[in-house]
Amino acid sequence: MGAAISDQVSNQIIKNSLDIATNVSQTCQSTTSNNFNIDAKNNCVQTLGNITIKNNISIDTSCIQNSTVQNSLQSQLQTQILNQATAAAQSLGGPSITFSRNIQNFSQETSKNISNLFTQSCVSQHSSTVTIKCSDNAIQTIGAINDTNQIADYTNCTNNNSVISDAKETLSNYLKNETFATEADTFGSVVVIFLIVIGFFAIFFVQTLNGPIGWIIIIIVAAIVIGAIIYAIYAYQNGSYPFSGRS
Repeated sequence: MGAAISDQVSNQIIKNSLDIATNVSQTCQSTTSNNFNIDAKNNCVQTLGNITIKNNISIDTSCIQNSTVQNSLQSQLQTQILNQATAAAQSLGGPSITFSRNIQNFSQETSKNISNLFTQSCVSQHSSTVTIKCSDNAIQTIGAINDTNQIADYTNCTNNNSVISDAKETLSNYLKNETFATEADTFGSVVVIFLIVIGFFAIFFVQTLNGPIGWIIIIIVAAIVIGAIIYAIYAYQNGSYPFSGRS
């Protein structure tokens, strides 16, 4: 159960990060003019097919790669990841010191990676300029030319990059470890309280009864302790409660 919840929370946090990055990139989108340049000189004979421009929206490179835009995006991403991951850990009884340290580093690295993905890596796929020249009495036949949905290519690039899947997996593992730690602490506390109660009863019987009953209870307590240790070893090796978050 803890593992499933960790995956869900991780997916949602990264999705929120992508939404932030998408909103920022939308401020740098613009409708482009016709990028086709057809130049016929010196008695060139051209036969043109259909030229189709659909959804001709592109990313303004100078806008999206502006340092102010990149810094703002990275800051928003880091704040969102850190706050939501910490809130998720708090719901599990944390955050532990290890989680706090890991999530701080993770938020810095992931915000940088997602920012670069949206402002650098996927932007280069978005240039579309076609120049056709013809001269010196040539005969040139040009078939159909289509320039379609540039933004779809950009969106597919940003959504399906390994940066995103790696971030989801890393964050999920951090949350699983936090779940495991909380479950283990709870289990340990219950065992300790139970043994203390049994111990008090055992001492009481040893002190009040002049017979084997008190010692029998002591033996039972010892058996319970040994059984708990054996179960803990088994549970750890097989990922059973309270170590279900370990797998």
